[in-house]
Amino acid sequence: MKILPQLSKSIILYGLSATQDCYTPASIRRDTVLKGDRPYSALMFLGHFKISNNEEKKQRLTSEIDLGAIGPCAKCEEEQKGIHKALDNIQPLGWEYQISNDILINYSMRYEKNIFSKKLIDLTGMAEVNAGTIYDNAAIGANLRFGKMQGYFENMRSKKLQLYVSAQGWAKAVAHNGTLQGGLFSKSVNTLSYNEIAPVVLRGSLGLTLSYKKISIEYCRIFITREIKTWWAHGWGYINISTYF
Repeated sequence: MKILPQLSKSIILYGLSATQDCYTPASIRRDTVLKGDRPYSALMFLGHFKISNNEEKKQRLTSEIDLGAIGPCAKCEEEQKGIHKALDNIQPLGWEYQISNDILINYSMRYEKNIFSKKLIDLTGMAEVNAGTIYDNAAIGANLRFGKMQGYFENMRSKKLQLYVSAQGWAKAVAHNGTLQGGLFSKSVNTLSYNEIAPVVLRGSLGLTLSYKKISIEYCRIFITREIKTWWAHGWGYINISTYF
């Protein structure tokens, strides 16, 4: 608890997370190292986070520590091959060149502050920093929401019905990305140098959230600029279902 700071006179929420991230190059049909492309890499880690929310000052501090590993021990190769086999699809080639096993220890902190708020719309600014063996970066951005919703910094366990659209954008300065450059304590067959990765990555997202009582359902579409200088922009989507206890 002592390494996860909090705001004064705030409501505190704690959480646990379990994450597996699997990354592949643009093509999974070539059994060779693709120079200038993203290497295969796999992450698996447990996270412990604290959310410190001050409704009066309309600010929030979220801090998190993650512990786990990068490399074959995260089992992304077996997972992807199993899914492809079950779907009678082609088997991915090149996993033998994935980032090697290494330790994942990462610490992150995000600060959010209200900029503008009315009944149906609000704008929140944010700043974030990540430091550790896999990710080292800093970002600034803003989040705009519109619709039927409670205030962003009000009680997060509200029983009110909410339905709103959110648009978020931020710019991130990258010092190290272990999924591209490898871990700190091992050597990998295929990695990128710092000169090959983009020092600044821009990200934008558009989402729709439905929330009632203890359940929240969110759909979001995310777009980012190139992470590798010779690569291209990328995008993905997700559905997130959350509950409070």
